[in-house]
Amino acid sequence: MCRFISIVICFLLISSQSFAWWPWHKPTPTRTPTPKPTATPIRTITPTPISTVVLTATPTVTPSTVTATYFVSASPWNTKISSGTLIQTNSQDIINFSVGTTYRAIYLSMTDYSVPIYFANSTTPLYTVPIGQPSWCPGFPTAVPIPDSARPASGTDGHMTVVDLSNHYSYDFYQAVKTTTGWKTTTGIRWNISGLGYNTPWTGACRAAGTPLLGGIITYNEMKQNLIPHALAMSLPILRNSPAMVSPPAAAAQSGSTDIRSITIGSRVQLNPQYNISSLSAKAQVIARALQDYGAYIVDGSQTPVIYLEDLQYDTIRSWSGIVSNTSITVIPIGQLNVLK
Repeated sequence: MCRFISIVICFLLISSQSFAWWPWHKPTPTRTPTPKPTATPIRTITPTPISTVVLTATPTVTPSTVTATYFVSASPWNTKISSGTLIQTNSQDIINFSVGTTYRAIYLSMTDYSVPIYFANSTTPLYTVPIGQPSWCPGFPTAVPIPDSARPASGTDGHMTVVDLSNHYSYDFYQAVKTTTGWKTTTGIRWNISGLGYNTPWTGACRAAGTPLLGGIITYNEMKQNLIPHALAMSLPILRNSPAMVSPPAAAAQSGSTDIRSITIGSRVQLNPQYNISSLSAKAQVIARALQDYGAYIVDGSQTPVIYLEDLQYDTIRSWSGIVSNTSITVIPIGQLNVLK
């Protein structure tokens, strides 16, 4: 009897070794707990949809209800064009030359080369972000709040901005990249969103003009509310090579044309106030009215003349579909734009 039991035990031991490779016999792997983030967490992040993240300083406000006017009322971004503002004497020459010959219309940029906007609160993880060009980033903090949902625009500029409403800061990124250990960026700038909305010349930039990424951008809520209470941000194909001609809100310039007909970065353009916008779609009229009342500042160079809207391509709740498209205002004649003094 004892010999029989020994044989059975040996058989069971051999069987367990022989069939251990079958999938259903594999032990359940033990999960390693993810450590809680510290002040500067270095960890792998799986992007989560923006719809699952509270994007404001208070947890009760969702992305679709966040509305803010950035910078003080005296900021160039928030100042209406007065009726006595003069037009450059060669305004039409500048416009006709600077828009180039390929795309003779104004388009809306709302995806690859626009700016996704994220909001931080007291629970947002803080990161140490390595900077590729630190000389262009004075005062960029060592602890930067970046929500888990954040993703930069998909174009080569890789722009994004994070807004901390409770502390009155925004954090701009140029060529931001999420890595396996956190984030890195070519340049980064922190802005006081209760300030004037521009820096002293040559003190850092995430955009060619050295302007904040929030400056002039049209947001989803503004379009839903049919009101844009600020100047717009605009790019044109041909810019003037004018490093000595920098004025607010511009704080930097880039190489460009030496032709005197090319536009100076930071210039303010206005849609002719006499131009009848009633034939435009209702949403196109909202943008056109802002162009008449506040105008637009030239902030960068681009292949086509564009005005920037908030980038919503990673947003699972909000979309520009059914509101505007990139061709919504292309019917506005280029000749109706004026360059202001």
